[in-house]
Amino acid sequence: MAAISAPCSRWAKVSDRAPWMVCRSSTVSSPSEWFLGQGEEQSRMKNEMIRRMNMRFKHIALRLCSGQALRFHSGLAIFVILVLILFTSTACGTPSTGASDASPTPPPLPAAQTAGTNVVSAEGEVVPVQQTTLSFEVTGRLAERLVSEGDTIEAGQTVARLDQTDWQQRVDEAQAALELAQAQLVQAKAGARPEETAAAQEALAAAQAGTSTAKANLASAQAELARLEAGAKPEELVVAQAAMDKAAVALQLAQSEYDKISWQSGIGATQQAVTLRQASDDYESAKANYEALLRGATAEELDIARAAVEAARSQVDVAQAQARQTEAQLDLLLAGPTAEAIAVAEAQVRQAQTALQGARIALGKTVLVAPLAGTVGAVMVEEGETVMAGTPVLVIGDLSALQVKTDDLSEVDVIQVAVGQKVKVSVDAMPYLELHGQVSEIAPMAEERHGDIVYTVTIDLEEGFGANLRWGMTAYVDILVGE
Repeated sequence: MAAISAPCSRWAKVSDRAPWMVCRSSTVSSPSEWFLGQGEEQSRMKNEMIRRMNMRFKHIALRLCSGQALRFHSGLAIFVILVLILFTSTACGTPSTGASDASPTPPPLPAAQTAGTNVVSAEGEVVPVQQTTLSFEVTGRLAERLVSEGDTIEAGQTVARLDQTDWQQRVDEAQAALELAQAQLVQAKAGARPEETAAAQEALAAAQAGTSTAKANLASAQAELARLEAGAKPEELVVAQAAMDKAAVALQLAQSEYDKISWQSGIGATQQAVTLRQASDDYESAKANYEALLRGATAEELDIARAAVEAARSQVDVAQAQARQTEAQLDLLLAGPTAEAIAVAEAQVRQAQTALQGARIALGKTVLVAPLAGTVGAVMVEEGETVMAGTPVLVIGDLSALQVKTDDLSEVDVIQVAVGQKVKVSVDAMPYLELHGQVSEIAPMAEERHGDIVYTVTIDLEEGFGANLRWGMTAYVDILVGE
């Protein structure tokens, strides 16, 4: 087999899942040749890594044989085929032929892992047993973010806060409405005060006086209309005639006195001139009155009189309604509080209390509190941004207890898995460390990922995984289904 020369970065690009490719640069003809140059003191670790890679590649070969599609880029597919030729001899019933004679022979696998039906392999992610994504239940502007990525927090600690101006105003308004309703309830139970009763009595007296005045105005308007409709009476004509005659005599006398001095200069300012003008006005007025009585009322005068009657009648109706309302209010005050009035006031208090409670709950939703102790894994928003209700803000996880969740366990393999089965776990970041755990949960429903039907399996890790195991690391699991 021709030697392959490539820097470490290229190997990592081809497959970041092969721990034997961690190097700066190398020229190798096979993975086994790479191991030979590392020294005898690492022999044990090399053999263990070979065993793990053998298991992983055998798993890939089994999937190829069973017809499961592998979605690799073309370069990666060629590399996998080369490695399978080197490391597999029985996966599809064809022995490997391309291995270098200088490569060490991998140690034989345990019986539980040689048969494909005894081990189910899958890829997953290291996650905290307890983790949560925090979000606000209301929309608002993020006024304060109190934590950053990597911070350690306690349960109940405030981690973020929205602008509370509008929400606090709603609480204040609801509080004022409750206080008003409570005051009205107290008043309803206490009944009328003496001064309220006296004021109601005075209002009733004024309303009754207004009714009497309105009735008097109506009677006067009705009398005037009747007079106009009936015309002048004989005695009225006699009186009007006498008044006109008297005014005529006074006018003649004033004219005679004026004539006596009419030759004088400045006569217009004399008493005789003033008396003459007054007598003339009195005569014209008496004459017009007499002629009006003879003529009778005009149609326009009758319309005006009728309108005055209707207006006076409306004033009477209004005054009577006001009097009845005032009297009813006085009766209520004198009767004292009723059960119905108290019940209405109590209902208004309960309604105001509910509104205040809702406003306070909404205000409390502007504060984001950590439900568990742990570490801030991610921050999605910054101060000043508008945060919609339900939008993720922070991700928190308890790193003291980690587990692995698989993401590619097929429907063919999941039927062999059961809760309680032992699991061996390895991670790319720590290729020399083998972790142990057991299956704690199998998802009841499948998910579709990249066109494949997969089931999520949760694996609880045993104690002693160390501080270097991190949230989000890629993990490879071998579930011992034959034990």
